[in-house]
Amino acid sequence: MNAHCIITNDINHFLLLQKQEDEKASTIDTLTGDISKDLLAGNHVHVGKDDWHFDDVLSKAFESDDFCMVCEALARTRGDREAFSNLSEEYQALIAEAAEDIAFKLATTLVEDRQHDRM
Repeated sequence: MNAHCIITNDINHFLLLQKQEDEKASTIDTLTGDISKDLLAGNHVHVGKDDWHFDDVLSKAFESDDFCMVCEALARTRGDREAFSNLSEEYQALIAEAAEDIAFKLATTLVEDRQHDRM
């Protein structure tokens, strides 16, 4: 009978930890979306002593070879509207990806700092 109680306690403890991790992941996802939208809208995002803005998104995007190639291709295809339109969509997607990457790191930092403050 004691073994049953130990197993039940272990399962309950595991389920509690899993619930906390799920809530943490959900909070990070929500914050990531909000921060990403703010960055893409040109708003400043303050996390701790740091201030993040759209220039940081551009800097992050420029780290990608794909982004640089798209920028070069955009410059060459100004006369071809269809190609320019397709490339501009790719450009926007790469910018959004960079914003999402920064936002995820900031959201994770915020959530982990809050968790640390509670302990």
